[in-house]
Amino acid sequence: IVGSPLPFYTTWTPWWTKQESIKRTQELDPLLEEYHVDLTIGAHVHQYERTCRVLNETCVEDGEHYGIVHTVVGTGGRAKHESNVLKN
Repeated sequence: IVGSPLPFYTTWTPWWTKQESIKRTQELDPLLEEYHVDLTIGAHVHQYERTCRVLNETCVEDGEHYGIVHTVVGTGGRAKHESNVLKN
């Protein structure tokens, strides 16, 4: 488990642009995968979000591939909404 003051993925684009997210994940995802991180817990954005298991910015659902669940746990009472940050 890795904690971070900043989320790896978030749908809140006023704070976290897609370009920053791509740069961050490209730099850190290989390291997280190397050390078999299962979960990241990010904060700062005042809402709750959770991804599917992610490998190379893509959801992995077959159970045969390793992936990381990324969460944002800034729970400040924001409404639930769908995420479209990752490729399907």
